[in-house]
Amino acid sequence: MKTHPKTRSTVKRNIKREATRDVFAELAEGLAALADARAGKRILRSRYVEFKAKASNDPRNAS
Repeated sequence: MKTHPKTRSTVKRNIKREATRDVFAELAEGLAALADARAGKRILRSRYVEFKAKASNDPRNAS
């Protein structure tokens, strides 16, 4: 790294940038999937959670 003479800050040069994301395309894809799911054409990712019984807060049953 070189130091810039006027600002005395470091300047990085020749940095390779990684491929940028196409955020608009990702958003459009998500909205299309949502529209398909609402029309019944596609099932979005879903998870089924098994609920546990609520723990008792009764001090008489504390071990």
